[in-house]
Amino acid sequence: MTGGRRVAVFVGPDARAWVRRLGPTAWVVLETLVASSDGDTVTAGVRSLATELDLSKDTVARALLALRHSGLVAPCPLLRDTGRFTHGGYRLHLPPHLLEPAAPDLPAPLAERPSARDEPGTSAQLSLLDPI
Repeated sequence: MTGGRRVAVFVGPDARAWVRRLGPTAWVVLETLVASSDGDTVTAGVRSLATELDLSKDTVARALLALRHSGLVAPCPLLRDTGRFTHGGYRLHLPPHLLEPAAPDLPAPLAERPSARDEPGTSAQLSLLDPI
């Protein structure tokens, strides 16, 4: 998963029709998969997705099933270092311009930007009267 790191996702022009077709829960799961992907492969289990999204594992499993039936996600067994297969691997098959991870040089979100109140020497309250 993203490991506490937030990755922005750009929504393309074809997204509205897909959101209506998939439903909001499956769409959020898809956004999370795209944000945590390494190219077109994602290593994420149902439980880890459920924990990250604060949803039940059954809800996430249904959303993944909807994504699989739509052809956007396919299961992809991953091989561990020990030579055993692990669960939770998915390959993304996204149409062009549906969802794209954002460029790493995006400006900081508004909550992380310094405000005028944080700067020394500025008053947090405005004066409405002229000084005498």
